Amino acid sequence: MGRWTGSGQGRWTPLLAVLFLMVLVAGIAHIPRGAPVLAATVDFPLEGLIALVAGDVCNLRAGPGTSHRVTGRVTRGDRLTVLGARAGWVNVQHDDGPAAWIAGWLVEIDLTPRRAVAVVERANVNMRSGPGLDHPVVGRTDRGNRYPARLLRGEWVQVVAGEGTAWIWLPLVSLHAGPPTGAPSTGAPPAGGPTAGAPGTGAPPGAGVAPGAEPAGGPAGSAVPVPGGSPGLSPGFPAGMLVYPAGTKTIVRRSAVPDAEPVGTITVGNPGRYLGTREGWVRLETGDGARGWVPGGEVRMEWPHDRRIYSRVGPALWEMGSYRTATVTARNVNFRAGPGLGYRVLTRLGRGDTLRVVGTSGAWIQGVSPRGTVGWVAAWLTGGVRAPRDAFRISVEGDERSRLLSISGGFSSATVLPLEGGNCLAVRTSSPLAARGALGVGTYEFDYISVAGSEVRVFLREQASYRVLGNERGRLVLEFRPVVSAVSLEAGDNGEVLTIRTVGYARPQATRNGERVEVFLPGAGPDPALAAPRAGGAAGGVQGDGVGGAAGGGPGSGTGSVPGAVPRPGLVTGVDLRTGAEGVTLSASTLPGVTFRVEKGANAIRVRFSPPGLRGKTVVIDPGHGGEDTGARGPTGLLEKHVNWEMCWRLAQSLQSRGAKVILTRYGDSSAQPPADWTGEGDDYEGELSWRAAWSRGADLFVSVHNDYYPARSVQGTTTYVTPGTLNGAESRRLAGLVQEEVVGALGTLSRGVQEAEYYVTRKARCPAVLVELMYVSNPREESFLRQEATQWRAAHAILRALERYCGAPTAQAPPQPEGPPVPRP
Repeated sequence: MGRWTGSGQGRWTPLLAVLFLMVLVAGIAHIPRGAPVLAATVDFPLEGLIALVAGDVCNLRAGPGTSHRVTGRVTRGDRLTVLGARAGWVNVQHDDGPAAWIAGWLVEIDLTPRRAVAVVERANVNMRSGPGLDHPVVGRTDRGNRYPARLLRGEWVQVVAGEGTAWIWLPLVSLHAGPPTGAPSTGAPPAGGPTAGAPGTGAPPGAGVAPGAEPAGGPAGSAVPVPGGSPGLSPGFPAGMLVYPAGTKTIVRRSAVPDAEPVGTITVGNPGRYLGTREGWVRLETGDGARGWVPGGEVRMEWPHDRRIYSRVGPALWEMGSYRTATVTARNVNFRAGPGLGYRVLTRLGRGDTLRVVGTSGAWIQGVSPRGTVGWVAAWLTGGVRAPRDAFRISVEGDERSRLLSISGGFSSATVLPLEGGNCLAVRTSSPLAARGALGVGTYEFDYISVAGSEVRVFLREQASYRVLGNERGRLVLEFRPVVSAVSLEAGDNGEVLTIRTVGYARPQATRNGERVEVFLPGAGPDPALAAPRAGGAAGGVQGDGVGGAAGGGPGSGTGSVPGAVPRPGLVTGVDLRTGAEGVTLSASTLPGVTFRVEKGANAIRVRFSPPGLRGKTVVIDPGHGGEDTGARGPTGLLEKHVNWEMCWRLAQSLQSRGAKVILTRYGDSSAQPPADWTGEGDDYEGELSWRAAWSRGADLFVSVHNDYYPARSVQGTTTYVTPGTLNGAESRRLAGLVQEEVVGALGTLSRGVQEAEYYVTRKARCPAVLVELMYVSNPREESFLRQEATQWRAAHAILRALERYCGAPTAQAPPQPEGPPVPRP
């Protein structure tokens, strides 16, 4: 080793340099003139692929190098058609303009049309979160491993690994085209496409940090790839959809509630990454990495691999189809913020610019400009709205009674086939639809719908019942309605369980009428087998066709008892079933004082009946706030979190003395803790509130205790809140009325009544749930009362009496509610 040190090193350096240059020249000599520099690692042509501009403002040049003159500029998100590649530069065409060159690291080339596969050629190779050495290592891989390749950016390739994506230096892999077949067999579009606007955070599961063979330097520029997978996506939903605001900007909220806390925004230039759809809301990840929800009506969604396709989400309509277009026929046309001359000018359009039409209003057209801006243009300055020749449309429209699935396009006939054990429906058209994409529904029985050529797949959240309403040239319509297939009554934990089996989505509406509990299923019809006695103590079975059973011609009318549904006398003394044009109603007669709660599962509704009294019941008590979340602060410094805990601790003691099982969501001054088996819902708000609501699983009652705040210190009183529209909404309201009555009578406060609110814990609780604001910490008089131990005990006993009355336990008559200001107490 000594000869390589000191002066010896100086003698060897010139010789090594000469040898290196000789090898370099020899290597260059073997590259044919004009051939892509990637020819050694990419065995398929790049011509015809789409490249999405990843830089903010990028030059187009006359040749492959910065010494060539600038011939134009493009901005982030522009789509370019690839004509070839050379020496790190990509030959492209923008719209119908002339061919030009752009630096390879400024564009992301979509490899999915080639069904490309990356094969690792070296051992111990690093996988990074982005295309460059400045991005962190998220895992490692070894020689021979194969990954689907999605994007090519400069000398880096993005691959799909596990549930996410990662980037590998291109010289360490070889890229091969997949079989030259049509659409993937799953009916799903390619997993993503060239994207922009969000940081790359996807990583292969379990990936570690290890050294790997990489170049000493990397290409210039920074990357903004979108991860290819997410635990928030429905299983199998193809990744890559981008979410844009319907206008210029949309606020992203922490949960799917109109007034929920904002967590970020999305703009035209910085869209979000689609994560899921639920009940008319879209879940996404912003470019800053924040996850949240936006109303479906405030956004539009597109697949980067084909921006001719739109997706829309609403409270009653889910739609995917081909954009209509409008071409500007005049020069220097104003593109405005609204449909009229009084709206501000966003930008200007030129003759020949083509808009993707979003909507119309009178003589104005709303569209998406070639640059991605959404605005309005006067219709008389365009050639009118036109539909493409290969237009298609897929939609789901309806409500809790029935849903219509419509598919239209250039086909002459269509067939419907159930797949995957009834959880997927395949519609095969005689001619392919000019689309590869998907539509997230996340409501009723539908999870999402994908289209790839001649096959449309409907992925279901539960087995569905449908019938064909129309199947004619260019249009197929299916109607989805539930069928009641079986009813049974069995003993359960501390009570009895009435189980209603359905084929198809059915959302129950449960109400109490004296000692009868009525469960109404909108739009449902009975299976014919329910009309005849069945052995084994259960009623009904499923017959017919469709996915798991057909709707059997729609509901009839009639009434009668359900044979075998009541095997023995107990809490439930009888069950009747009534059918009509609006749906099916099951009426359960109960003993006095029996309580119930409703649970909804896949193809099953369970009504759990419990005996009178608190003994044996599980009650969740939720002391609001806690830990770093202090809640409201009174004029003299009283913290809401402390007084909430004091009242809840006393309430828990009283409930336990009555034989109830009590669950406190937090203890002392700590924050809330999740249940031991809590794993999160994946597609919902993942903070502390979800932990509190999770304790309601299997519970009989949920009470969240708070004390209110208002800037005007004179405001005072007691309010009890419920969330309407939940499965147990009617019983929650009954409980809220009792809590309000008892608390006001015990504390002498001003009654502000029972009010509706979309509080997370009352909306997500799985049982009857209320949130009570006992007093106003901001009011000096009420703050002084809240400091007193006697007030804390009175509040706890008042809630206890309300729970006893709700559960049918004998109790003294409730005190009358005072009218007017609260009565001062010593």
